[in-house]
Amino acid sequence: VYRKPPAERAPADSGRQVPPAAVQSPPRDPLEEALLAAEAGRTAAALALVESTLDADRERAEAHLARGVFLERLARWEEAVGAYRAVLYLEPGLHPVRLLLARALDRVGWHRRAEVERRIAAEALAKDGGELPPLWNRLGLPSPGELAAATGDQEV
Repeated sequence: VYRKPPAERAPADSGRQVPPAAVQSPPRDPLEEALLAAEAGRTAAALALVESTLDADRERAEAHLARGVFLERLARWEEAVGAYRAVLYLEPGLHPVRLLLARALDRVGWHRRAEVERRIAAEALAKDGGELPPLWNRLGLPSPGELAAATGDQEV
């Protein structure tokens, strides 16, 4: 009589339920993981997760927005400028992002360009009110009016 070694035998069905820990949940979006890391105060880890998201898909405007915010928190202003420009390239109608870009440009010392961005944002927001990106509140960003007031422009 041939018997299979114990490792090859099929387990007998005892009718027990599989414990919940053994059931694998679907993998989370790395961007969602990045937001959770940022909410926990782990900005560098959040940035790494966002960058891995962008490695997989460079056309996710919300990932570029999160990257810009995390870079700002790490005082990497020139890189934040690039991230905000990427958002506006992909989604030109996200005018509130222009205010973030203006803030970053000011920090880099490009004040004239920052003023141009603030003016464009003010005109666009006055016309249509501006659409906030879905992640705006999760990233802890102030309202466009508060952001404009902080940069000295009261008209937005």
